[in-house]
Amino acid sequence: MWNLLLKCFIVTFTIMIVACSKAPELVRLEGAGNKLFCATLKDIRSSPDQTLQDNNELVGHAANIKKLYEAAPDIISEDLRFIYDILAASRDSKGTDTLLAFQMLTDPRLAGYEGRVAEFAKETCGIFDGDIDYFVDPTVRPSGICSGWPLMGSPLTNDRFPYLLDTSSANYFSNIFFSGPKTKMRDGMIHVPRGGKVTFKGEYPFAKYFGFNPNDMSTNNLKTLMDVDIDPDEGSINPWREPMQSDMARNYTAHLVVDKTPEIPAPNTSYVGQTKSGGRNYATFQIYRVYGTDLPVLPPNSAGVLLPSVTVYDKKGNEIEHHPMCDPYPNNYEPPIDKTKFPALPVPDHRAQSNAGNFNVKGNFGLDIDLLSNADVLYLSSYYGRQNGEVFAIRAKKPKTMNVKEERYPWSTDLDFRMWTACTYNFWNGKANDCVVDNNILEDKYGYYTLIVTEAKNRPSNATKENHISWLDAGNFLDGQISFRMLPKHTAFLQGLRTNIEKGATTPYSPETAFCSRETFERGGFSGCQQESNIVKNQQ
Repeated sequence: MWNLLLKCFIVTFTIMIVACSKAPELVRLEGAGNKLFCATLKDIRSSPDQTLQDNNELVGHAANIKKLYEAAPDIISEDLRFIYDILAASRDSKGTDTLLAFQMLTDPRLAGYEGRVAEFAKETCGIFDGDIDYFVDPTVRPSGICSGWPLMGSPLTNDRFPYLLDTSSANYFSNIFFSGPKTKMRDGMIHVPRGGKVTFKGEYPFAKYFGFNPNDMSTNNLKTLMDVDIDPDEGSINPWREPMQSDMARNYTAHLVVDKTPEIPAPNTSYVGQTKSGGRNYATFQIYRVYGTDLPVLPPNSAGVLLPSVTVYDKKGNEIEHHPMCDPYPNNYEPPIDKTKFPALPVPDHRAQSNAGNFNVKGNFGLDIDLLSNADVLYLSSYYGRQNGEVFAIRAKKPKTMNVKEERYPWSTDLDFRMWTACTYNFWNGKANDCVVDNNILEDKYGYYTLIVTEAKNRPSNATKENHISWLDAGNFLDGQISFRMLPKHTAFLQGLRTNIEKGATTPYSPETAFCSRETFERGGFSGCQQESNIVKNQQ
């Protein structure tokens, strides 16, 4: 979905955006060929480059591809050059340049370039880590049938590099509101004149979270309208604030205003006339996110309610466009599916090589732009690899979050925060290998959870419900990352957790990690795994 959003916007703003500069000319080494390529790949896999630890994580990824390009034979040199160019463009992008760069990063053809390199590495070097099959699907367009919500995303769309979707509980719907000259309009955009507004009328969905997430023309977050903060219409109830019966009305009205934020903002309103940095905002990417629906995440759905109506008004309050409430997934409707498949590229994730087991609070590859991320979410990530051990174990005290079965509701006063999920990915592949929601993460009698990440073949026999141990599939890859999504991030609990992780402080809720063999974990659980992990660290 983000690919199409950015494409629409980029075409419109080509005269306003400074194009990404072409990556500097690369020079292939004398003697470049099969032998040198294989030797270079083996060296990258066995000898991590400590100079790659930049806050911008794409620095390290691009550097490793550059080394391979310089050593590669002709048959795969152009494939590696394409991969390098798109990584370098995102690595070096600033401001609105990021739109162009991210558009390149989402190109499904990248699956083909990676696939040919993976095939060559297996056939010529004997190096492979998993499934090297790939497929480029050039036809998928995650467009919807609702005129007011022309774009939609689900676990069926874009579950691949570079999106890192949460496939456990999320559905997405989007629109682009354009406030520039009408001559620059493109299909799928809704024109809103300067000083005008967009009004949404809908019903609160049956979910743990929903929000209107507007972003400016540089993909930076603007003020979110989050569920609990949206006042209900007269005679209705906000189910995030108080209990409600099934026959009670659950209606709301929310607004986006294309103007500066006034000294006293109106309720249920986000002002989108300025960019995050303060300049005029010509277009707003608005994403309606729903997490933790009462319905299963698949088939995709809008959490038991219609999508809200979309009405556009000019500065004087005159209605100029209206789109009614709409069911995005009616009966017998076949939702779009992105069939693009990325291979297991045998290039290591430099983060797993140099920073395995350490949690950080960075998002969006460490870039200084939000890239349409959710402003309500605290993102925590850590990394693991086969070189670290068969088992990656994580342990911490489990926070109290919403759980209807345990009579904890959004308005309950004893919640630490609302909800969280955990997902595993491989950087080069991008598909969610496995995801789990907080209520399905087991805890022991002391209130702690143990979450382990392994390949399926290495799952310990004691990773069971009876032992209060939750398991996530790492996929069949050399390495990967685990990402926690916790919300709402403005809560005191999550602000404190963020600070503790940034400082490296040890607290009950800060995740402890360990690496060990399957045999060690089966014999000693997390404590045994931790002992083995500490011994290895002391020997290094």
